[in-house]
Amino acid sequence: MHLSRTTASALLVVAWVSPVVLAQAPVNTESLLKNLPRPRGSMAVRTTLAPNAVGQKSLLYQVKMAPGEALQFFRSALGSQGYRERPVNTVSGVWGFSMVFDLPATVNLKPTIPANQVVLVYQGTVTAPQTLTISARFEEILTTTTPPSPASTPPTPETRPVGPPASPRILLSLAANSTRY
Repeated sequence: MHLSRTTASALLVVAWVSPVVLAQAPVNTESLLKNLPRPRGSMAVRTTLAPNAVGQKSLLYQVKMAPGEALQFFRSALGSQGYRERPVNTVSGVWGFSMVFDLPATVNLKPTIPANQVVLVYQGTVTAPQTLTISARFEEILTTTTPPSPASTPPTPETRPVGPPASPRILLSLAANSTRY
C-alpha cells in the first residue's frame, strides 16, 4: 500500500494529537449549570454568554426569596451534592450575596492553567422586594499554597521608609508641569 506524503503526514499528526484530544474532551458546562439545584419557583431560567466563565456560560434566573434564605438554600442543596463552600469568599447583605464552592470529585472541569482551580460561583442581587436575580457559573481561580513573597507584602510601620515629606515646592512644580487631557 502506498500513501502520499500528505496523507502520511496527516496520519502522523492525527496519531500524535488524538490521545491529547480524547483526554481533554470538553465538558458541557451549560448542562452542568442547568442540572444544579434551584429554589422552587425559579423564573426566567436561561443561560447567557459569560466570557470569563469556564465554558463561557452563566445560568441566570429570578427567585422570590431574601438573600439569607438563598444562602441557606445553596449551602444545603449544593453541600448535599458534594460542593464545599469557601466561607472566606462568602459575603452577603441587604443587596444580595456572593459565594464560592469547591467542586466535588464527580465534576471534572480542568483549569486552563495548571496553577488554577475551577470553582462554582453563585451571586444573587436584589432586584425588587423579596426578589433575587441569581447568577451561577464556573470560574478559574488562582490557587497557591505558598505564602506571598516579602516584595508583595505591604510595608508595616516598622518597615515603611522614614524621611522628610516631599517639599511643597516640588509638588507645585509637578502639578504645574502636568498635562491635562
